[in-house]
Amino acid sequence: AREPDAHLALARGLTRLGRFERGRAAYVAYLRMRPGDEIARVEWLFTWAWEGRDAEAAQRFEEARTQGETAAFREAVARGARLVGKPQ
Repeated sequence: AREPDAHLALARGLTRLGRFERGRAAYVAYLRMRPGDEIARVEWLFTWAWEGRDAEAAQRFEEARTQGETAAFREAVARGARLVGKPQ
């Protein structure tokens, strides 16, 4: 199944159902096909925070802090970092 949109829909659906590990795997598959989709990348980053894994989320946000190409991506990462208690 190399259909990017199907992977993204699956990732979002699984995440909404609280199936975070499987949702993250679907996000990773999607992002391999569309690595420039910063919105999906932000959603993937937030899955750790939504799951309540704040320490891991903080680490992911820190790693992503300088990787985005757009101001919107960097602001979303900073917002995520604040959410888990690690201001950027």
